[in-house]
Amino acid sequence: MKKRTKRIIVIVAAAVICVAAVVVYAVASLRSFLDPTAPLAKEQTISLNSYDGKLTLLEEHHRSNGVMTAYFSIHEGENVIYDCPDNYRIWDYHGTYWSLNSYDYWTLSSDVGMCCYAYDEGTWQRGWHIDCGADTWTVAIGGTTTMKEIALSAVPPEVIAYVERRSKLKTGGPS
Repeated sequence: MKKRTKRIIVIVAAAVICVAAVVVYAVASLRSFLDPTAPLAKEQTISLNSYDGKLTLLEEHHRSNGVMTAYFSIHEGENVIYDCPDNYRIWDYHGTYWSLNSYDYWTLSSDVGMCCYAYDEGTWQRGWHIDCGADTWTVAIGGTTTMKEIALSAVPPEVIAYVERRSKLKTGGPS
């Protein structure tokens, strides 16, 4: 009886320690989300130049209702030529990247996935990546049936790596 009681106490103690470790990890992970002094939670502006240097994408991180959010605008010199209507929670956000040879830009987010803001005749339309070919990727533009083919050579390596990681997670392949 005493051995069994000791065994139960050891198992309960181990379970409590495991739960405590998970709670500590969760609180530490949430720090940048909840703590306005944490490095990732600070309000900041990041400037990204297009492939030819003519345009600048400004990524602005602001706190709204306690949540850090990334907003985007595109500038030509001092003039704002596009103000993106979308924003992304910093908690889920993985980055924004210009295409390597066009004015398309890509956002990566774990909650909404990957978006390509496709440039066409002076404006940007949000597109959802739908197909990865060997040489081109297909993007569905906005709420239309319009598709845009994007050469794989134009897709930033960070975007390709993100898609590969997500594919492995979905298929259970090696990481």
